[in-house]
Amino acid sequence: MGYTQSMVGFWDLSNVNPPDICWRGLGNHGTGVNTPVVVDGIAGGKALEFDGDDAYVNLGDLTYLNAVSAFTIAFWMNQDVLDVADTLLFKYSTGLRNIAIQTLASGQFRFSIENNSTSYGQFDYSTVISAGVWHQVVVVFDGSGAANADRLKVYVDDSLVTLAFTGSIPATTYNLAGVDVVLGNATFSFDGKLDEFMIFDAVLTQMNAADLHARTRRGTI
Repeated sequence: MGYTQSMVGFWDLSNVNPPDICWRGLGNHGTGVNTPVVVDGIAGGKALEFDGDDAYVNLGDLTYLNAVSAFTIAFWMNQDVLDVADTLLFKYSTGLRNIAIQTLASGQFRFSIENNSTSYGQFDYSTVISAGVWHQVVVVFDGSGAANADRLKVYVDDSLVTLAFTGSIPATTYNLAGVDVVLGNATFSFDGKLDEFMIFDAVLTQMNAADLHARTRRGTI
């Protein structure tokens, strides 16, 4: 499938330091902080378990997320308890300048892309995600879209979910140059396991998401 040629980052999270080699030799191999633990993952491989306290992985400044109009982020998650304030991904500057993937105590799964104004999509994730079970999440940003639902899409286990939006999803991300991407967070760390974390510099389709789901489940990506 041609979409794999747009992959710019791939961390299989089978080690702590480094979590794995970044795709295409672009560096940013990643550093485990406060001891995330290697555990069994999907497809007979390994994953990283985060303690819900202060463990996280620093991936460095991933420049292909800075001031861009398109990207896709894909990962497998296995959260210990639902409806808690957990951070899965965070690239944050100051104020309303960030890219963030978080679960909330209110039961929402929130996907923020903010460029000087509040803008995010979210959904009640207990309707499609179960605690203690592996699920793949694919987040697609397409700044050329006409409406919020065109600019931000989320697939869970290759099925499109319906997002409720606040604000207007921007045409481009903020230029977060010099700001590191972290998986987990020292304040609101993820409580559970993460595996097969990927970034593409293109807009993946639902067909691509379905193929990616099948291939990562088999361990053939």
